[in-house]
Amino acid sequence: MKKLTVLSLSVMMFVGSFAYADIDNMDIGGDILLEYFFAKEFDLNDSPATPDETDFLRSEIHLWFQADLDDNITARISLEADRAFSHDSFGSVGGTNELDWDNFGDLEIFLEEAFIKIADIWGSGFTLSAGRQFLNYGDNPNADDFNRWWGPGFIIADSASYSPLLLTDLGSYEIDPFDAIVLSYETEQARVDVIHARDVEDFYNNNLPGLDDDATMWALYGSYFGIEGHQLDLYATYNDENMEWGSLSDFLPFDGERIIVGGRAAGDLTEEVAYKAEVAYQFDNRNGVGMGPLEADGFGAQAGINYHPDVDRSPNIGILYTFLQQDGVSPTGGFAAPYEGKTYGMIAEGIFKVLDPASFLSNMHVFNLNGGLLLADNVAWTADFYYFLLQDDVADEDEGGFEFDSQIDYQFNDNLVSFLGGGVFFPGDYAKTMYGGNDEAFFVRAGLKVNF
Repeated sequence: MKKLTVLSLSVMMFVGSFAYADIDNMDIGGDILLEYFFAKEFDLNDSPATPDETDFLRSEIHLWFQADLDDNITARISLEADRAFSHDSFGSVGGTNELDWDNFGDLEIFLEEAFIKIADIWGSGFTLSAGRQFLNYGDNPNADDFNRWWGPGFIIADSASYSPLLLTDLGSYEIDPFDAIVLSYETEQARVDVIHARDVEDFYNNNLPGLDDDATMWALYGSYFGIEGHQLDLYATYNDENMEWGSLSDFLPFDGERIIVGGRAAGDLTEEVAYKAEVAYQFDNRNGVGMGPLEADGFGAQAGINYHPDVDRSPNIGILYTFLQQDGVSPTGGFAAPYEGKTYGMIAEGIFKVLDPASFLSNMHVFNLNGGLLLADNVAWTADFYYFLLQDDVADEDEGGFEFDSQIDYQFNDNLVSFLGGGVFFPGDYAKTMYGGNDEAFFVRAGLKVNF
């Protein structure tokens, strides 16, 4: 925490001195989100002895400052303020207790970004960025629209990939930033990044006794985009987990290393058809407290295709398949990338990652059918269907269930959008056996978002 404080103050002083010299190069913006959320049976526990409904109001505010200090120097700071007027965890839904840890669920001011980026240092092609920043690899860094139809990779995405733990985190599909230093070398056809990063401090790392928030990652990520309309990636990550809790160890304290190597291809087959495919293998060399060596090696893969014809109403339809496989039986399951992205649906994301992170998410097939279209010039509809199927050797039952999520967005103008959406999860035989419930879980959410 002290390191971060010093770094943040240094960045602010650096930004302030240059912005004062040329205030015209400073941009300020942000957004405000207000949301109402209602959910039922979110722990799949239909016992009549406990309540099964929850609802809350939530506000989230972002404020960012960015200064172009010179032709090749950029500084950015962004703050996030959250307030949720309820803070049930997934584990307490259906129970009688809310989380009562100090300051948990109250108004939080979070330093989301605070970094300096120096591009093309001395004309060498090298770029350096240092500080708190988002890392999400898989999109062509030269693409203005960040390849909407290709979609991001799923290995380096979220520094707190176990979230959401709280119901109030649902609905935003947020990823968390890293405290990182990234050195990049880029040409017209390729880019190579050397990354040193650690996950951001969070409630668990800073407040639970005996836990270390200094888990780190070293990574080498190379991209080749010399073939027009395509991108090829190769990467390797070394994760030192250091008795970490949460994103780096699936909710159990571990000590040791995890190495992941992989590759990815994405591109446009035609102007209307896009694809992506990624494979990765995890070498696990960790020790669990009281459990001895784990060595839960695993294989992960993801493939998707999207069809988006250039016709009225801008329809699109796609399918994304994710396969997480274990190599042998382990108390912690198989493939579970420490910084993975989210591919599981809003309800299953919370239920399975929090209540059953080891045996479920590490060893299953996820099928995601997705699409959307414009119902009118200012009305957009999106929908996702998910089906979850466990590997045959994980449990006696292999059907996790399926989920349907949908949302309508109405755009009043360029700065104001309202939304109404919801979803339902139908548990399969495995989920019914694991959680002791047969009822469906569902949610409804509505809100407004203002950009300024």
